[in-house]
Amino acid sequence: MGYYQKFAPVGEYSFLAAFKKMCRNAKRYIYLEDQFLFYDEALAIVAEALPHVEAVIIMTDNATAFSKAVLGVDVTVASQMRYYHQHKAMAPLIENETLREKVHVFQLAREGYPLTSDFSKTWLYTHAKNYFADDEFMLVGSHGIEQTGFTNDIEVSMAVVDGNTGPDSFVGSFRRQVWAEHLMLNASDRILRDPLDALGEFERQSDSGSARVRRYYPLDSPDTWAGDQVYNVYEPDGRC
Repeated sequence: MGYYQKFAPVGEYSFLAAFKKMCRNAKRYIYLEDQFLFYDEALAIVAEALPHVEAVIIMTDNATAFSKAVLGVDVTVASQMRYYHQHKAMAPLIENETLREKVHVFQLAREGYPLTSDFSKTWLYTHAKNYFADDEFMLVGSHGIEQTGFTNDIEVSMAVVDGNTGPDSFVGSFRRQVWAEHLMLNASDRILRDPLDALGEFERQSDSGSARVRRYYPLDSPDTWAGDQVYNVYEPDGRC
């Protein structure tokens, strides 16, 4: 009781404010699980947190949804737009050679299959919007790390501030359940108790090339006039 009043004594008025506070107050790790990850303003906030956290862990989607193999139509422009803006948004996280070692970016694929062009076998879509910090604070809901989600769309998310910290806190327990699903482990597995130990398991499994967790970083695709038009329609800025 009283935890929310200590966290936000005059109330919380926006998802953006909560996201900023989460990143700025984090001390050990920030975890972002999101299908978009192409809003540069939000990722700049995460980049600012790098000096005072031990790891930034990202789980996102590789835009396979925009492929002709999945949709049956040629949507190359939309695919290039997605890659370009993801790459642009994530770039500040790896620009500093000293700090970029803290950044770990993954995607999901169906276990047992190599990443090939046969998307019907390999593709697992990351649609969740889960954001955790230090097993103490989390944001979960419909807000995506995209311009519309932060400024324009009608979204609903829940912030949880735990009076405790660690793997047995409410946030820590939820984090272990989510990561257990990705790593195909039991949520009670000891390796999940410490987030940085669990990060080592993410790295180990991604190196195997056949687990559910795979390495990812968006392609450095060229910006195009058509791609910009798609982005402006898809991601309007709703601020006055």
